Amino acid sequence: HAEAFKVRHPEMVRLNPYVYPPFTGYLFGWLTLFSYDQVKMIWFWGSQVLLFLSLMLCWSKPVGCPLLPWLAVSLGTVAFFFPHFRPITAGQLNHFLLFLISLIFFLWRHGCRKTSGAVIGLATLVKVQPGFLLVWLCWKREWGAFLSAILAILLLIFGPAVRYGLYPYFDYLGVLKDMGYGSSTWSDQGAAFYVDPENIGFPAPLYRLFTTNPRTTPWMDLGGLAYCGSMVWALVVLILCLVCCRVRRRDEDPEM
Repeated sequence: HAEAFKVRHPEMVRLNPYVYPPFTGYLFGWLTLFSYDQVKMIWFWGSQVLLFLSLMLCWSKPVGCPLLPWLAVSLGTVAFFFPHFRPITAGQLNHFLLFLISLIFFLWRHGCRKTSGAVIGLATLVKVQPGFLLVWLCWKREWGAFLSAILAILLLIFGPAVRYGLYPYFDYLGVLKDMGYGSSTWSDQGAAFYVDPENIGFPAPLYRLFTTNPRTTPWMDLGGLAYCGSMVWALVVLILCLVCCRVRRRDEDPEM
């Protein structure tokens, strides 16, 4: 933040610290060729395009409904969805990740499983959470797709390492340690994202409802029980996801 005051653009002093894996910086390094205002426009309109493409890839329209009206209704619906709005105002990667995840399942449904696995590897290096899809591949015993994902991860790590080395990844391990709930990345710079009222992380709403923190007032202060409740909530959702992977329905897509 101290260095941000030295740059020309006044908005730079309000930017959030970088918390993504090193590969994300390599992937979007080409943006440094543009000015700050140009990058804002590229990111804003790029997010809209990626959201539109994601809807086209993963949303099925009702039978008999024309495609364009259905897309218009879909876009109008997600426009009021805060987790889609917030990444635009904060310059986050959610739309890019939504596109990658939509592409993963689109490729999977069309029989391109190894290619889908490679995209899972790419998404995992952009942000850690898509790596849970590797567990899904093991659960489905799709070893070809799993190996494609691992190969993509290795290539995308060691390729840039030829020039930049592996030290950025070793430094990133310290950032990962700060991602546990009740702590915050870049806390040494005064950041406390886990208590931010605009935090859209999955356990954040439950945690804010039931514990006191510097920026929100809880509905009921349960102290440490709020943390335990967040863990239970996450485990229940994980178990439900695993059950859905194993239960077969009459209308289930056989490719999934």
